[in-house]
Amino acid sequence: MIITRRHGIGTAIAALAVVMAALALHGCGGGGGVPDNPSTPAVPSTPASTPASPVSTPSNVPTVLQGVYAGTSAGREFVSAVTPDRDWFALYFLTGNPEIYSGRISLGVDGVAEIAYPGLLAFQNGRVQNASARFSGASAQTYRMDLKNISAADGQPLSVTALALAPLGSLQGNWTGTWSDANSSTMLARVTISGQTDISFGGTVNYCAMSATLAPMPGTLMLRLDLKIARLTGCARSENQINGVTLSGLAFAYALPQTGSLRLEMLAVDSSGSGISFRAERQP
Repeated sequence: MIITRRHGIGTAIAALAVVMAALALHGCGGGGGVPDNPSTPAVPSTPASTPASPVSTPSNVPTVLQGVYAGTSAGREFVSAVTPDRDWFALYFLTGNPEIYSGRISLGVDGVAEIAYPGLLAFQNGRVQNASARFSGASAQTYRMDLKNISAADGQPLSVTALALAPLGSLQGNWTGTWSDANSSTMLARVTISGQTDISFGGTVNYCAMSATLAPMPGTLMLRLDLKIARLTGCARSENQINGVTLSGLAFAYALPQTGSLRLEMLAVDSSGSGISFRAERQP
C-alpha cells in the first residue's frame, strides 16, 4: 500500500513538472512562436480609402449678353445695348457728335463673345469703317471687351456695367434734345412719344423729313426703332434716293444717378452702318 501511494504521488509530480515546463516554454517564446513586445502596440488594419470627388468648375456655360450697358473710354461716355436678337449698338461720345457702332454678336461659352472683323461697323468722322470686338466676362450685369480699328479704346480693354432701364410707359411725353448725324451736324430737336409706340418729330431734322415707328422688344425694356427718311432736297441722306432711306435701331430710357432725371437714347443705322442718334433729358 505504501509503495502504491508513493508511485501515485510521483506520477502526479512528474505530470505537474511537464505542465510547468510547457508553460515556461510558452512564456519565453518557445515552440517557434512570434515573441510578444508590450512596448509596440498592434497596428489596426486600415480599410482602403475612397478617392475624393474632384470639385466641379462650371464650364461650357452659354454666354448671356442682353440689355443696356454703360462705361467710359478716355473719360468719354460709352453706352451700348444688346437686343434679344444679338444685335449690338453703341454710342461713343468722343465729341458732341457721337460715333455709332453696330454689329451682330456671336455668343460663345463662359462669358466669351465676339463680333469678328469686318462685322463691326464704326460710323465715325463722317465715314464707316470695319472693326472687330471680343467680349469676355460677359453676363447680364457686365462685360469687358477689346476693340480693334475703332476710336473707343482701340486695342485697350473697356469695361461696362448694366443700366437699370425705365419702364416703357415713362417714355411717353415730349423730349427735347440733340439729333446727331455725322453726315452733317447736330441740332436741337423735339420728339413726342405717345402710347409707348407712337412717335412724331417737330419739323425737319437737319433738313430731313423723318417718320418712325416703335415696337416693344419682348422680354426687355427696349423699343425697336424703324426710321424712314423721305427723299427731300437738302437732306444729305435722302436727296439722291428715289425711295428715301430706312434705318433701324432701338430706343430706351434710364435715370441719371446724379439728378434722377430721365435720359432718352435713340439710334438707328442703315445697311452700311451709317446712322443717326438722339439724346434728350427730362426732369422728373
